[in-house]
Amino acid sequence: MSHVRIDLIHRFDIIDFLEEYQKFPCLWKKCDPNFKNRIEREAAEKSLLETFKFASAKELRQKIRSIRGTYNQERNKVRNSLLTGLDIYKPKLIWFDLADSFLRQNEMDTEHDSFQITEEEDCLHGEIEKKEEMTPEQHQTEPSTSHQLSLSNSQHPTPSRTYAHMISRNQKRKRERVVPQNRRNIAKLVDSLDNAVNVLKEVSSRSPSDNSNEFVIFGNHVASQLQTLPLAEALQLQAEIQSLITSVRVQCLQNNSSVMNEQLVTTVQPQCVVATLSEPYPCERRPCNRKYKPVCAEKVVNGKLERKTFSNYCMMEAANDCGGGYSVCNLQEDDDQEQ
Repeated sequence: MSHVRIDLIHRFDIIDFLEEYQKFPCLWKKCDPNFKNRIEREAAEKSLLETFKFASAKELRQKIRSIRGTYNQERNKVRNSLLTGLDIYKPKLIWFDLADSFLRQNEMDTEHDSFQITEEEDCLHGEIEKKEEMTPEQHQTEPSTSHQLSLSNSQHPTPSRTYAHMISRNQKRKRERVVPQNRRNIAKLVDSLDNAVNVLKEVSSRSPSDNSNEFVIFGNHVASQLQTLPLAEALQLQAEIQSLITSVRVQCLQNNSSVMNEQLVTTVQPQCVVATLSEPYPCERRPCNRKYKPVCAEKVVNGKLERKTFSNYCMMEAANDCGGGYSVCNLQEDDDQEQ
């Protein structure tokens, strides 16, 4: 019997085994939906047992662990050579390329140990082996109450719980590796901001202020002199200076107001004259109860008497409203119209 086992071991072809092993993703692909399905895994193992004539499922799992462990060692050597920048390591195993063509799909962004073996598979295999090694008496004496079942489940975690624990641990490792990198990036950003602030301060201190002029400089000079005086004298001088400035500003406002009034008068008067003279019937604006003949009006201009004839009395009044200053010198009524 031992000679038969030795012959089987010698006739074992690892390349044929990997080609057949690749056909069952539930045994090696972590993202496969049946990776945690025990029924599917047992069916795949049964197929491999029948094809390659392993003595038991335990022997098959040991062979898979051995191949996966050797592959992980070689794969880590390749990865380390890429990180160090030295010559790229080339595995000498004839079956490495075949295994790498599908096993590298399980690579994650975490660092692998040289002897790392998928712990999820180990947990699943361990549960299956424990179940197979139980004697019939142990199956019969197994607790039947719900309380005992729950207690047994709590003492022996299920593969799903173990798998969730592994995922959480891998995520924790990722966070531990990402946090230092983020801290370094934040430190670099803070240093660059500090440098920018220092440069801006230096530039602002060198460049003269745009608001500086002779009045600002004079005000600062007066302020520096007031600071050298006692407080009472400084306050008195401040009040006198402010009073002088206030009086000058009020005078400027009054002058500006008088100039604006003169401009308003000179602007309004020509408009009144033009509007009055352009009206064909001013009596309609100012009603008259009587009709007059042309009116002769007069006024004194620069010591000389100036006369002007208006078409009627209303026209003369309209001219006087705009500053004409005329007075009637000859008013004749139309007696015929009154009669």
